[in-house]
Amino acid sequence: MNSEQEEFERSYLGETAPRSPWMAAGLSLLSPGLGWLYVGRLPEALLLNGALALVIVVAFVLWNMLEFFPLLPFGLLAIGLAALVLMTLLDVMRTAWLRGDRFVLREYNHPLAYVLFAAGTWFLPIVIVSGWTFTTQWMVVEVQDDAMYPSVLEGERLLVHRGHAELERGDMVVVDLPPQGRRIVRVVALGGDEVAFSDDTLFVNDRPFPRATLDEVGRRELAALTGDLREDMDYFVERDSRVAWPSVSPRVAHMAELEATRLADDELFVLHDHRGRTSDSRDLGPVPRETVIGRPLYVWSTPDGGGSDAHLSRRVGRRIQAAPIAP
Repeated sequence: MNSEQEEFERSYLGETAPRSPWMAAGLSLLSPGLGWLYVGRLPEALLLNGALALVIVVAFVLWNMLEFFPLLPFGLLAIGLAALVLMTLLDVMRTAWLRGDRFVLREYNHPLAYVLFAAGTWFLPIVIVSGWTFTTQWMVVEVQDDAMYPSVLEGERLLVHRGHAELERGDMVVVDLPPQGRRIVRVVALGGDEVAFSDDTLFVNDRPFPRATLDEVGRRELAALTGDLREDMDYFVERDSRVAWPSVSPRVAHMAELEATRLADDELFVLHDHRGRTSDSRDLGPVPRETVIGRPLYVWSTPDGGGSDAHLSRRVGRRIQAAPIAP
């Protein structure tokens, strides 16, 4: 046994030291199981931190798998975790008060042991799973212009789920198109589809995209989401088999003539919701599927400073629903 270990044992083994309820509470707030460690209950400390870390990891994994942010379930989970931490805090304070000056120090009642315990059982799992989530599964993209107006607005920051395994017509996606860079567009046709423009009408597989003028009720609903509507545009609802979106009228937004074009299996035909903007498949042609970075799902923040707390419940691209295309 070396001299440092002997000194450690002389200092901590068998000696008594008071347990402060306030110190126990503070350590519990820093890492829930740390308060139990402080009052000498190692099994409870390991069980609590391990269980909480597992719950958080599972929540992150489910979020990634489901590709949505279920505010109600996660809110209930947060309330439950907060209640558990509060009950733990009160219990460790009571234990510390009861043991008072009679507490016999254990080997792990040492600042270094506290640091290692909190880092290994609490902070490290959270850092790993959150780092993995936001570097491989999700990203935040800022809307640079009004090309997707009125679905998303310039200056909004969108929460984007990376990947494109299950794309469907109507999905809003982020694509990387050099030299334009990242663009937010709408998928209107998939590999194998035939696309054409004629008389300002979009045709997919020889069928026109259904389009209906947005009525006054729809305009009010849209205005409530986007702010005042621009008076220089006409608003329509276009609907594929899955998603609807309002778009600017073809009468004021030129849609060039395009002969029927069959997409290759790995190609997509994409458009901007603001049909007056170009740099989409009307002038660039079909885009390779591999250029898709991910799908925007939620508004993360808005130009007026609104934060994620107020906006994560708002999905993008699904503001107006209309009747599906007849088979």
